[in-house]
Amino acid sequence: MDDGKTFYVVERYINNDLFYWSSGARGKCSRDDWVPKIDDAVKFFDDSSAIKALIYACAGEGRIASHRLAVPTGERA
Repeated sequence: MDDGKTFYVVERYINNDLFYWSSGARGKCSRDDWVPKIDDAVKFFDDSSAIKALIYACAGEGRIASHRLAVPTGERA
């Protein structure tokens, strides 16, 4: 759903900790390509792009997850 607030990431567990694909230095889902903070993850605006990254860059290691941007509350200046 393209509502301008939803994005997709590739994520996987490594040693029981959740990591996100960041396309690091090697870009082929090496151990260096995974980061613990979602802020540093590659974000996709549609699930089909995330699926392509999962299949082609990560060789199917991981899963696709959708997340929503935090929308600030209150008045804008």
